[in-house]
Amino acid sequence: MVLSHSSSSSSPLVAFLESQREVDEEDFDYDEMFRLMGEELDDGAAFSIGLARSELLKLDQPFTPHARITIYDGRACCPSFGFAEDDPRRALLTTETVVEAIENQPITLRQILKIMSRVPEYAEIATCNDHICLELIEEYADGKYSCFFGS
Repeated sequence: MVLSHSSSSSSPLVAFLESQREVDEEDFDYDEMFRLMGEELDDGAAFSIGLARSELLKLDQPFTPHARITIYDGRACCPSFGFAEDDPRRALLTTETVVEAIENQPITLRQILKIMSRVPEYAEIATCNDHICLELIEEYADGKYSCFFGS
């Protein structure tokens, strides 16, 4: 699936995170962070965002030098997901999402999250398992990324 989304230039979420950069975990206002995340990033996604604060601070910065990336979600293939190897849902619930740069602008984390939120397979996955909290997006090969979800 190939989708596109244009990013915004000013972010109350990033401004809040910048203002709280030196606040320790115990005193950090997670309620405010999640409220701002909901306002800026919730496009009806079937997953929640549990990325590190340090990653969210880079929401509108270039995420990758590539103009086109593929994000692979293979949760359904993990033994802990609960599907047998011959279960046909494994293939249906394994997604590859392509994200492309828009107008020669670098791909950002915001763009990736917005696009992922519109991929219908994530809603299907959410009905099968509770691993719906996006915790990490990591490059495993040139222009290829894996996303990791927890519960």
